Amino acid sequence: MKKYQLSLIVWIGSVMVCGAHGPGHSHRNEKVAENVKSQDICPTDKAGQTCTDPAAHSGKSFKECIQDVPEKTWDATFTSAWESRHIHNGVNESGNSGAMTNEVEVSFGNLALSAWNGLGLGNGFEEWDFSTSYNFDLGPIFFTPGYNLRYAPSFGHEEEHEEEGHEEHAHKLYNNELFAIIGTNAIPYVTPSTVLIWNLNDIPGGYVAFRLDGEVPICKDTFTINPYALLSLNLGYTSKDHIGWNNFELGIQGNWRINKYLTAFAGLNYSLAMTSLTAMGQENELWVRTGLSVGF
Repeated sequence: MKKYQLSLIVWIGSVMVCGAHGPGHSHRNEKVAENVKSQDICPTDKAGQTCTDPAAHSGKSFKECIQDVPEKTWDATFTSAWESRHIHNGVNESGNSGAMTNEVEVSFGNLALSAWNGLGLGNGFEEWDFSTSYNFDLGPIFFTPGYNLRYAPSFGHEEEHEEEGHEEHAHKLYNNELFAIIGTNAIPYVTPSTVLIWNLNDIPGGYVAFRLDGEVPICKDTFTINPYALLSLNLGYTSKDHIGWNNFELGIQGNWRINKYLTAFAGLNYSLAMTSLTAMGQENELWVRTGLSVGF
């Protein structure tokens, strides 16, 4: 499965992604540099280099030499990031104090497993997500169904009033979520996709996001720019009382491949609250996110 398709599985939430806090989370999963490519390990003799595979010296061709390099059957990634505020589907869950997030992703072929954790900095935000998904390649179309367990021991926030002191607006969150991602990789540098989420614990609990992700290589495999934009529809997931357009979101992220294992990233994001969010008092949000990702 292609690396950017794995990004969609665990992101999106992140993407979808972008597992990884469920696919509804609007951050693009960082691509960790892949292991050295076969053509780097086994360059052609015409380039004045010799193949590192001893069998190549017996007169094997370049293609035969590449076939001798074993393919990986699994991938693992650890990502740690700081966010100026944690935004989930346009909703500010951490306040303005920001949060730290950590994520572990493991894939075996088309099967992906992930665990995500977010902890507030100077606030009571805490959340855990555990996801699994499987990718189906259907020619130029990919289809990724999956399941996400979303748990927050204290979900919400405190509001301070001069006369009443502190008023609690927190409760325990426990969601069993089914999701599906469908998109195409037929367009160079651009990946259109649609994300559907359904919360089985709180019906109606639907959410739909129409998403467009880009990848612009700036310096070969060393530095890339990843812009994205999405338009989401709330069907009871973010608000039960106000069904309708949720938010319009866009952002851009730079990824610097330090070496074949380590990638640094930083991005800027903006969410424009629409009908469902403005009705529940959620305003527009601007936030930054930066961190490191290690892949094996």
